[in-house]
Amino acid sequence: MLYRAADPSMLIPDQSQVGWTDLTRVFADETPDPSGVGAVQTASAALGISPASAAALVSSTSASTISVTQLAAASTQTRSRLTVRGANATRVPISPNVVTQTALISGDSARTFLLIQNNNAAGGASLLWSIDGAINTAAPWQYVNLAPGLGILLDEEVFTNPIYVAWGSGTVTGGVILFGSGAAAGAAATAGGGAGYGGTVLPMRVG
Repeated sequence: MLYRAADPSMLIPDQSQVGWTDLTRVFADETPDPSGVGAVQTASAALGISPASAAALVSSTSASTISVTQLAAASTQTRSRLTVRGANATRVPISPNVVTQTALISGDSARTFLLIQNNNAAGGASLLWSIDGAINTAAPWQYVNLAPGLGILLDEEVFTNPIYVAWGSGTVTGGVILFGSGAAAGAAATAGGGAGYGGTVLPMRVG
């Protein structure tokens, strides 16, 4: 939406501000469809005829200023006004004897979301995780600590680094990592000679 700071507010219109009813302003930054495209699409769907036949019908009524060929092509063109994002999702259990010296999940530039959760019962061990190398369990204060039952979700600014995890002291039941990648299944390379997960590569790696 294009809006000038000097213009009257359209969110809280006032009857004395006649400018808010002015529809000549540009409210979208997308190029509008050529005249007659909507009519062609409606006629094609309503009458069950081809876009070319519908374009000829609309053109014969002088409802469009472009040629029949162009009108038919424009009416069948797919316009991506909204991009729907998706991801190849993977679930990676964090076992009690998970290896701490190599990445559990390797780096992935196409990663779209990341969920790490500590599934230990109350009073159990904290889950430590790192994005910049192996975890030194003797210094847990240097890392993100997730208490039992807590998790962290990244779904906008997502870390694409390799993910290292380890358990603090206490009873360990386990945890889980869910992550999504825009890469095709198995397309993202694993790090450290296959030590971690990349994309949707699924082999389990425990101690």
